[in-house]
Amino acid sequence: FFKQKTAYEISLGLVGSEMCIRDRRGVAKSIDMAVLEEAAAAVVKARLVYCIGVGGSSGVLAEELENRMFRLGLAAQAIQDSYRQRMAAAVATTGDLFIAISSTGVPAPVVQSIELARSNGAMTLAITQANSSLAKVSEIVLPVELFNDHSFFTLPAQTRYAQLFTIDCLMGTIAVRMPNTARNLKSIRDTLRALHGTIRHQPIGD
Repeated sequence: FFKQKTAYEISLGLVGSEMCIRDRRGVAKSIDMAVLEEAAAAVVKARLVYCIGVGGSSGVLAEELENRMFRLGLAAQAIQDSYRQRMAAAVATTGDLFIAISSTGVPAPVVQSIELARSNGAMTLAITQANSSLAKVSEIVLPVELFNDHSFFTLPAQTRYAQLFTIDCLMGTIAVRMPNTARNLKSIRDTLRALHGTIRHQPIGD
């Protein structure tokens, strides 16, 4: 059914893969800079940011978004459990921001949680397909095209690359707005030295 390939052949194909390059170029062209700035401003202004997503990909990306935010000093919480998402939305208030990540934009628990949070006065932002159900109920939308991942399901999903690139763009825009970005990141690097000493290239984590 599948032609057997070596690990080297697979790795080589990913490095120069046209589809890996295309997804980033496509996202870069589709991002509206004004909307990106609006999204960044909403995050910086928020009292608390809830990052929500379900499934094996979007839920993990919600965790990644939270990880990127707390390092800048932002109050953020990632929630993958659909019950907890709804519970958080039920007690949401003005000043809160819900960011929903979804490849398809159709999971009912996520769509309903965003609707509920918005009805309670929270701001809502979606990283999802344009014109999807989730996009239609969100105030701010950073669109990500759903690629033909089913055609290449033995390789890393193109949509995931595009979502990560969108998160990178959003967090980069946020970082330049935060007055303590450099100090926070330096503090994280410095404290990690206590765990393994000084190394040549210290990442912000491991």
